[in-house]
Amino acid sequence: MNPIRLRGKILHRKFVFSEIGLINDFVLADECFYTDSCCGAELKDEYKQYETFIYRYLNSKLATYVYKKISVPKANGYSIYKNAFLKTMPILLPSEQTDFQSMSDNEFDAYIYNLVGLTADEIRMVETAEYSQAK
Repeated sequence: MNPIRLRGKILHRKFVFSEIGLINDFVLADECFYTDSCCGAELKDEYKQYETFIYRYLNSKLATYVYKKISVPKANGYSIYKNAFLKTMPILLPSEQTDFQSMSDNEFDAYIYNLVGLTADEIRMVETAEYSQAK
């Protein structure tokens, strides 16, 4: 592999996430940020305008709920976080520009539920989902 090409990819802004987690926990990194137990995903150029929205969505209750359904379960409710699963994650992009950064987590969750058209019963299912953990 050409190390110059690899170096260029490592230095791009990306979403970084742990390989194993109880809930979604994505962060944005501008510099090389890899260890043995984390992965990274870079946005394609045509989606960079949605970076804040996608960041907030990936860390939302709905995205955690969906990810738990599409990923490989581990013991005590933990999930494996890999790019292969992340690529299958459905993301409906907003049609209007909104200041997603200033929304509280609850406001953003309500925005997402409305955007995807969840019913009251579906919202309750997402909001009350519990994920076990080792005690």
